[in-house]
Amino acid sequence: MSSLNASAGSALWLVFPALLLAYYLVCWLLLGRDPAIENVAPQYQPPPGVSPGMARYIVTGGSDGTTLAAVLAQLAARGVVAIQPEAGSYRIKLLRVDVAVQPEEAALVEALLRQKIPVLEPDASANPDAPPADTVTHELREAVQRIPEQQLASRGLAIAAQLAMSPHEAVINPRTGVEIKAAVDAIQDAFRKNFQDIYFRWNYGYVLAGVAATFLFGLGSSFFVRSEQAPSLFMTLWLLVFTSIAGVVMSGFFTARPRRPSLRQHVSSLLLPLLFIVFPGFMIAFFVMPQAKLFVLALLLAVALNSMFFVLMRAPTPAGRRALEQLAGFREFLLRVEQDRLERMNTPQEKAELLNRFLPYAIALEVKEGWGDTMASDFSNTIVER
Repeated sequence: MSSLNASAGSALWLVFPALLLAYYLVCWLLLGRDPAIENVAPQYQPPPGVSPGMARYIVTGGSDGTTLAAVLAQLAARGVVAIQPEAGSYRIKLLRVDVAVQPEEAALVEALLRQKIPVLEPDASANPDAPPADTVTHELREAVQRIPEQQLASRGLAIAAQLAMSPHEAVINPRTGVEIKAAVDAIQDAFRKNFQDIYFRWNYGYVLAGVAATFLFGLGSSFFVRSEQAPSLFMTLWLLVFTSIAGVVMSGFFTARPRRPSLRQHVSSLLLPLLFIVFPGFMIAFFVMPQAKLFVLALLLAVALNSMFFVLMRAPTPAGRRALEQLAGFREFLLRVEQDRLERMNTPQEKAELLNRFLPYAIALEVKEGWGDTMASDFSNTIVER
């Protein structure tokens, strides 16, 4: 028994996270490494068929508060909703129900405003090589064309009257995470249904193999570790489950963090690992299993590797690589056009038209200077959905 107890403090425990790192590096080099995008030429239009929300989804692999801001900005640019800042919150009001939108935009309207609106044809929205779709489906366009002008006007008045009598409004408070999470969930669910495996693959199987190996190592090794304060098997299982869940959540937080994070986000970046990884490990290593500090360290290192490669193993498909290259070129255009282009606009109407057209993409791609985006910053602390 003494030899087992002595081995519990041995540096040999660190062999497992070293082997796990080697395994992940091989998998990443073979399957998960993103293509290098160099010598980006400015592209003056977004990729065909890619909405602002989709652009964010392609770049980050998920949905977050910035995605929500970009989708709302696109809906506002098309006149579907109105967004009014209101004492630190945002009041969203439905203006039109006769415009077909992207699936994630329709899902957001239904989730926030409890109103179903037309959705663009799936082929037009899901095909990355398709030309930009019209604002209405074929069926809706043909139906409108068959309506006499006077009836169309009266129908528009009826829709407006209906909205006036039963206004569809919602107030989003950035400080209330539940409201924002529900909206982000609706957007991400639309992405899963419509764009699964089109732009990238997650290669989850390789990460799950690493997680399974970590649990087998931890639980199997716990029988050789003596703990006088609590059963080693139970404490090992608790530490693995708690830190693994926290690690996945934190990986989403770090990947969705803005390019210029706020002070609060900087503080969160420091506190989250300390509170949910380092602190639990410290308490167990020094007060519950003091004879096995290096064993606990090996577990924490393995969990950190699993969490990190959960994101790194995402690999773009050929369609995803094309979209990433086009989005990089379009972002370069937005960076260059910003204030110089706006200042050379002749009329306020031209400036407004450019802002309405490109602002949602500028939010999604985090091109903020000159575009006046604060809504994305307000929403950026939300939980990331993948």
